[in-house]
Amino acid sequence: MGLARWAIQIILLWMFLASVALAVTNPADTAALRAVRVGWTSSNLNWNGDDPCGGWQGIGCDGQNVTSLDLGDFRLGGRLLPAIGDLVNLRTLILAFNPLITGLIPSELGRLSNLEFLGLNSNRLDGSIPPELGLLTNCTWFDLSENNLSGELPVSSGIAGVGLNNLTSAIHFHLNNNSFVGRVPEEISVLPNLIHFLVDSNSMSGEIPAALANLPSLEILRLDNNNFSGPFPNITRLSGTLHEIHIRNNSFTSFPDISSLSQLLFVSMGLNRFPPQALPSFSTLRNLQSLELDGSNLSGDPSALLLISTLETLSLASNNLNSTLDLGNTSPSLTSIDLANNRIPEVSRAPPSSSYSVTLGGNPACNTPNLPSYINCSSNALGNEAWRPRQNCSSTNRICPREEIFNEASCTCGIPYILRFQFNAPTFSAMTSDRNEALRSEIARGTGIFIDQVWVDNFVFTDNFRFNATVAFFPPVGVRELSDQVKTDILRRYVLHTIDLIGFDPYHVFPIDLGDVTIRNGNGGLSAGAIAGISIGAVLVVLLVAGYAIRQKFRADKAKQATNPFASWGGGGKDNGEAPVIKGVRSFSFADLKKATSNFSSSHEIGVGGYGKVYKGFLLTGEVVAIKRAQAGSMQGAHEFKTEIELLSRLHHKNLVELVGFCFEHGEQMLVYEYMAGGSIHDHLMDQSKVFSWNKRLEIAIGSARGLSYLHELANPPIIHRDIKSSNILLDEMFVAKVADLGLSKVSMADEGKTHVSTQVKGTLGYLDPEYYMTNQLTDKSDVYSFGVVLLELLTARPPIENGKYVVREVRTALARGGLEEVIPLLDSSLEGYSARDLKRYLSLAMACVEEAAAQRPSMNDIVKELESLLGSSGGFRGSSIGGGEFHAISLYDDDSVALSSAGAFEYSGGYHISSKVEPK
Repeated sequence: MGLARWAIQIILLWMFLASVALAVTNPADTAALRAVRVGWTSSNLNWNGDDPCGGWQGIGCDGQNVTSLDLGDFRLGGRLLPAIGDLVNLRTLILAFNPLITGLIPSELGRLSNLEFLGLNSNRLDGSIPPELGLLTNCTWFDLSENNLSGELPVSSGIAGVGLNNLTSAIHFHLNNNSFVGRVPEEISVLPNLIHFLVDSNSMSGEIPAALANLPSLEILRLDNNNFSGPFPNITRLSGTLHEIHIRNNSFTSFPDISSLSQLLFVSMGLNRFPPQALPSFSTLRNLQSLELDGSNLSGDPSALLLISTLETLSLASNNLNSTLDLGNTSPSLTSIDLANNRIPEVSRAPPSSSYSVTLGGNPACNTPNLPSYINCSSNALGNEAWRPRQNCSSTNRICPREEIFNEASCTCGIPYILRFQFNAPTFSAMTSDRNEALRSEIARGTGIFIDQVWVDNFVFTDNFRFNATVAFFPPVGVRELSDQVKTDILRRYVLHTIDLIGFDPYHVFPIDLGDVTIRNGNGGLSAGAIAGISIGAVLVVLLVAGYAIRQKFRADKAKQATNPFASWGGGGKDNGEAPVIKGVRSFSFADLKKATSNFSSSHEIGVGGYGKVYKGFLLTGEVVAIKRAQAGSMQGAHEFKTEIELLSRLHHKNLVELVGFCFEHGEQMLVYEYMAGGSIHDHLMDQSKVFSWNKRLEIAIGSARGLSYLHELANPPIIHRDIKSSNILLDEMFVAKVADLGLSKVSMADEGKTHVSTQVKGTLGYLDPEYYMTNQLTDKSDVYSFGVVLLELLTARPPIENGKYVVREVRTALARGGLEEVIPLLDSSLEGYSARDLKRYLSLAMACVEEAAAQRPSMNDIVKELESLLGSSGGFRGSSIGGGEFHAISLYDDDSVALSSAGAFEYSGGYHISSKVEPK
């Protein structure tokens, strides 16, 4: 009897503890979550049952209260509804990296008085910031970056109202990459804990308030890529804290005094309206690693800067530097020097180490014969390609079992947990092996694992001074895979930024192909004896519920077959494999799209191509979309269509036309894209009634170049477009250029120089890379050639082939015949607002893109940098420069012979027969 009584007590104890552990979530929180869910669309979100704290995805609880909502990179679409403000116990709200979340930020968010972490970045939210967000006085991380937000930054005045200056706990303030206007509010200077103030890449204007120097903890200040003007205020009071200052690409009229800011590591101040002045020495900046002052009206000798012992990268392109360059006594830390487009007459001594390149294109020094190999005489700085760490295990057998990956750190195999990091304000602009080891060490320290379990790879610097990297977390040696609990812990630490990566903050992080892992907070624990007792009782309970669970599983599987649109992925009832692994796109029914287009009415038809017809559609959510409906002859097999969806769904960039969703039923294949109200640049260039200014053409070129650079460098895996042309570059309602029509795209090879051997040449005549055509060797430089043709099309407003004349050959012949003067008649007659110097730089870039040999063409990353520099320095047209013959007979090439078409050169208007193998898009 004693034993029986003891067993009964144990079971009762277990039932009591289980009832506490499985307590139903606070009903108010449950109701709020259900109301919020109404505004979202997602094929990935599985909120079943009545207890959010009992296992709902992305929900974290403390007892019965919902304290965390983390659905970052969860393929959500729709809007944020006001009911989100009813989750009054929420401390963490992360909805980042869901680019289909649109609409306004509800003012009710201000009711979340306990909120400490707000991450709404990398979506498509619009409208202005509600002033009520200033009520989030406990919020330390405030991130609304990379959205479509607009308006001025709201602040309170005096004791009335509320605004962002009330966020007194804020440490991180990220508002970059939006469309905010107006000034930087002086009131922001009262935030005592702010270390990161990022408002770069907006449309803000006015003068910077002097009170900004009152921020006692400020480490990173990013004001770049805006319209700020006037003299830059005195910021010497930040001498003890400021690590980075970015004011590039504005209209400041005075050079900031940074001589006393001894903690500075990164300085970016180029492309402003500084008056002519001598180059400062910056000798007091003893920790400086990167200095960027291109297009800053500077003169003098840069040699003193080369002595700064910590300096790694230096960019002084497009200035008036005119002294002999002495490289004989330079810092051993230097990795890159860009002095292109100055007036440097010669180089006097070689550097002590030839491990870096000196870019001198556009300087008289490049006219010297037999220049050494470390001199780069193009106008494009080298060294901004993706950086890969050295392989440590070259002699080891790298063959791994299925699903496992080779770990270069430990020379063993395992299944890694992979995260993608975006570092938003690196203090450097070049990756090195030592810095890679430092980052691995920081990640291992913060994660609590050994350094040989961490491998960091695929470093890519973006065109706005950020860099991305892939981090693989491997299991210990002898273990195949990390447990879900360990993965959850790793992700939670980095998403919530509980780990400071010293030297690499701030950062964003998101998983790559992460499985469904629920993050749940909990307090306290149970003793070993209690756990043992519970285990005994649990056995009995399991026996009771097992039959019920099996029955419920059978019913759920049956229901899933009936309701899941991917239950039998294929056509004609035949299963053709698993449903596509999609990220951030929706599955539409045929009925949805039929209704959106009024039964595919001709009145909705906006285009037709080889794929089929394109319709303008109006979804029930209010979204306007473009629907590409495949015609019978262009249908793909289920596997090919699935592969295309998986590829397109992984691509998210503001200069790529976004895939919204797809339809695959009733024998239909349809792709649903965001609607581009501005049409294609081809349509605009061919319409004589529409006039593009010089700067607008540059902005279009920059936007489309950024989209292509993303495909080549940041997409995973890298993508080669294969059909770049002016009709595949579309404009939205704000005339932002976006690359479209990835239907011919090819996954780039990870090795062999990104080369793919094609059995059939595909593309569009006039834009087709001649090397690709002749060798079937497809590389990312094939896209560069096509983009070069588009650059010439933007300049001339002529199609690539017209009346038997090929624009590339026409421009090349004109340059060879008489220089820039001979090219002027080929330009669009409505083009104005440019200078002869800017035109020369633009043509140099375009002709470099259409070099016959792919190896001589620049990368898209280089093209982006050169176009941005060109836009920043563009001024009024100086007709007298051409009339006076300033550029007459000046070759745009280092070797004049390159400018001439040889007898064997590829030509569309003669000299080569175009095989029927070429398939126009």
